[in-house]
Amino acid sequence: MQIFIADVTDDFRLSKRRLIKRLEAMNAQVHHRLPPPFRMDLHDHAYNTTIAECEVSVHILSQYPGRTFEDPENVFILLHQANASLKFKNQKIFWIPKNLEFDNIDELEYRNFLSSLDFGFSEDPFILLKGDPQTLDEDIVKSIPFKKNVTTRQGILIVHHAKDEDAAIKVREEARQRGISTQYSSSGDDSPSSNLKVLTDQL
Repeated sequence: MQIFIADVTDDFRLSKRRLIKRLEAMNAQVHHRLPPPFRMDLHDHAYNTTIAECEVSVHILSQYPGRTFEDPENVFILLHQANASLKFKNQKIFWIPKNLEFDNIDELEYRNFLSSLDFGFSEDPFILLKGDPQTLDEDIVKSIPFKKNVTTRQGILIVHHAKDEDAAIKVREEARQRGISTQYSSSGDDSPSSNLKVLTDQL
């Protein structure tokens, strides 16, 4: 599963890191980096390409709207990402602190967006979580629709002739980069029945 995690404010960077590690331990491919120097046009190109491939996008929102792009300087990155995510049909998860006081949010546009989450968007369903920062990563992971037994069943069996070992190694490395576990089944000409038994056991 591919998951995008949006930008966060400084007070939630450690929480974001914990969430990333937890998701990667579950064999999820997590996208979370922005292209420097944080120009909106460069960001949007990378963002649109990435999020279109992701099944889930996660947006951790707090009292503050966070940092802005360097160009333009008046656009908040995490708010821009949250709004842009609504254009895509993937599953969206918004997390906010359960004790968030809307009256304490100075930025009007940001406050209005957070308020709108309580009412939802008619054509774009999403999950809204209100929780404690201490259990943020656990709450979000529980809300992601992982397939059952994905961590134990995901993998590929590379079946190849002994002469094709170099090609099999290339396939294995490509799989590892994508977080997919691999096994080999090398067949030779000496004992077809033995090779078939090994292949059956591995499958």
